[in-house]
Amino acid sequence: MKKIVSVITAGLLVLPSAAQASDLSQWAASNFEMASRSGLVSSNIVENNLQGNITREEFCELIMNLYRTIASNPLVDVELESPFVDCTNTAVVQAYNRGIVSGRTEDTFDPQGFVTRQEMSKMLVNTLKAAEVSVVVLKSEIDALTQEFDDISDTADWAGIELAIALKYGIICGVDDRSVDPLGYATREQAISLMDRTYSQFAENKISYSAPECTSVYDGFVTAEDVELEWIPIDQAVSYKVILKDHTYEPVQVLETKKTNAAIPADTLVSGTEYTVTIGTVLENGVEVFSNPINFIYKEQNATTIVPQTQEALSAKEQRVFPGGVYFTSAEEASAHMKTVEVPVWVLKADGTKVSSTRSLTVNENLAEDVVNIFTEIYNDPSQFPIKDVGGYSWRTTAFGSVSQHSYGTCIDINYQENYYCQPDGTAITGKYWKPGEDPYSIEEDGIVVRTFAKYGFLWGGNAWGADGLRDYMHFTYLGK
Repeated sequence: MKKIVSVITAGLLVLPSAAQASDLSQWAASNFEMASRSGLVSSNIVENNLQGNITREEFCELIMNLYRTIASNPLVDVELESPFVDCTNTAVVQAYNRGIVSGRTEDTFDPQGFVTRQEMSKMLVNTLKAAEVSVVVLKSEIDALTQEFDDISDTADWAGIELAIALKYGIICGVDDRSVDPLGYATREQAISLMDRTYSQFAENKISYSAPECTSVYDGFVTAEDVELEWIPIDQAVSYKVILKDHTYEPVQVLETKKTNAAIPADTLVSGTEYTVTIGTVLENGVEVFSNPINFIYKEQNATTIVPQTQEALSAKEQRVFPGGVYFTSAEEASAHMKTVEVPVWVLKADGTKVSSTRSLTVNENLAEDVVNIFTEIYNDPSQFPIKDVGGYSWRTTAFGSVSQHSYGTCIDINYQENYYCQPDGTAITGKYWKPGEDPYSIEEDGIVVRTFAKYGFLWGGNAWGADGLRDYMHFTYLGK
């Protein structure tokens, strides 16, 4: 019958405010969790860079997971001969036999090729049709989409109807107000998010599996010792998997166990490096379920932590804060995209008491909500970190003559005299000094201010750069400079 669709241990510092795991973009965290609990995610995807482009083979694994959850007829796993000389993946063969995917040629599939947004739309809609889910789009709706998106005409004839259906049902959205980017590649986290949206809309009998819940460490911890992991047992679990990635988001260790604990030895970690760890389980029915990535830093005692940023992560941020990802070229252009916000702060009085107050600052309009949330979380922390001065947007050049990223409204300076900008030898460029633990206005490396800004994707000038040795302890930057 068709379904008709209507439109831890010693040496561990636990941080009270969770930091956003670097392996997964902040916007994708909820979709990843829901998709995982719905049985839509597989280890082949999770073991790779979630912010990297998804391959054709990987996407087939996702869509066959989706097919199993929405099809009225159960998927019978039988041994099928692959029609392709370059791929024997079971999910690819199953998808091919159901008319969901086709090869690049008659006998090649190109399993490691990347998936474009138009290909993704085609395969998703084919999956719905194979599962006997009725989806339709009217010519008038296609005409309306042509008027809405300037680049929809770039779509190939073989994918035009399917892209229109995907847009109509909200499976795929435009990359901005006027573009759908049909020829652009999709990332793994984007593909997982599409699976979650499709499942949420079309699955009649939804199910939610339990994901491994780690009880020994928390998102955002810093340690100088072995990382001891323990998690709550999952009913019907056959085995567990621990996936460790470094700051490049690529896997550096994959541990398999039948126990509910595992250890990552300190001598396998690099000091000053940010890692993420994901815990997964395989159930008796073959479904895989994963925790959201847990972010941590391994730091040897008295070592300086350098927090790097990949070009891929930077590009995603640029798309968020600049129209079309293009940097502002004048003060007039930049000012039109700024917003002034008022944030709560604690003010330190001469007698040592602290009183509630507010400060105003101007920031990029696309970061304004995050900035208010950041200062609110800092304000609500029991430490009551005092803030006497704060700066945001200002069209200006740096001390070395280049355009300051304050000109883009993506940087914030706090208590500049007590958190100076200095040369590698400590010579001040701006401000007086940095004395954490001694001066209450100085920002501590592992304190609430650094942790909260990091949660929202900001890097700290106290540990964001390593090559030139410069330090800017007052400075928090969304773009990394």
